Amino acid sequence: MYHNKEETGTATGTGKEKEQEQKGTKNRKERKAKGMKKIRAILLGMLLAIVMPCAVRAATGPAEFYDPKAKDEAVGAWSYIKVAPVSGARSKTHYVFSNYETTTLPKEGVIEAVEGMVYDKATNTLNVTNYKQEDIVLSIHNMGTELTLNLEGENELRSVKVDKDLWDSGLIISGTGTTVLGNTSDHNRVPLELYGNLELLSGTVTCLAEVSSVQSAEGDRYAFLMTSTDKIAVKTMVGCSVALDSVETSSGSYLIRTRENITFGGEALAAPEIKRKGKKVTWSKIDGATYEVSVNGEIQETQKTMVKAGKKKKVSVRAIKVDGFTIMYSPWSKLV
Repeated sequence: MYHNKEETGTATGTGKEKEQEQKGTKNRKERKAKGMKKIRAILLGMLLAIVMPCAVRAATGPAEFYDPKAKDEAVGAWSYIKVAPVSGARSKTHYVFSNYETTTLPKEGVIEAVEGMVYDKATNTLNVTNYKQEDIVLSIHNMGTELTLNLEGENELRSVKVDKDLWDSGLIISGTGTTVLGNTSDHNRVPLELYGNLELLSGTVTCLAEVSSVQSAEGDRYAFLMTSTDKIAVKTMVGCSVALDSVETSSGSYLIRTRENITFGGEALAAPEIKRKGKKVTWSKIDGATYEVSVNGEIQETQKTMVKAGKKKKVSVRAIKVDGFTIMYSPWSKLV
């Protein structure tokens, strides 16, 4: 068959053009897909930038700053520890710590020395030593989930209140000292009131209940009251003299409370009795408990009462028991 060279060349050229057009279309689609991926990545980054400040708000210590004139996250939070008399007298109100000072008079937030109280920001610890002021309320505000109240000597306060608004809060109690909180005729103040979780490592805290003769129409006030979003909100190595009541609120938080005199102190659980025979290490059983076993410092959890470890490895164990909203820990056993 005869083919015109001109026609053949045109047909061949058209085929190449179509092939190039198809490749161009494919490349455009690929570039568009890559562009969409980049856009999605940018949008995801913007979303995370908005969401993450809320998600990481579980602050263990005080806020670094507070700016009441700023907006949204830039506000920070006013973190402070202060002592104030029940009378409200400003002359007897003192800030042990504050990250903000007001500009108007009378000024608030000015840090002053308070005899018997020292705050260590590096460890977020308030050391209280032989501080006996029965008419004083200790307010701990926006100081994070790991504010430690370290008790030494004998102490006395009307109330300890741990609360928050723009930050997080909680309380850890430690030390070898004691404190008595409350006044049996004061209906307006809870001896120990806190928002967040409570961890009791050591020390002795007694909360005095209100006597019935001074009750109001609403009934006696609580001797101990805490509000937490966690069902298991109390972690303790010390005992509790009375059973605490717990109720879930309509908002999903939990109220843990009592209207009776209550003392936190002593051991919550006795340390298991531990012994070794060769590589076999055993310990006494505590009903309802699980155990944390430390083998050369490496900790594992078990329900058993035995572990095998080389003769050169040091082993210690402690019991853990969950009771409602409380998780109790025994002291660590001796090393074997």
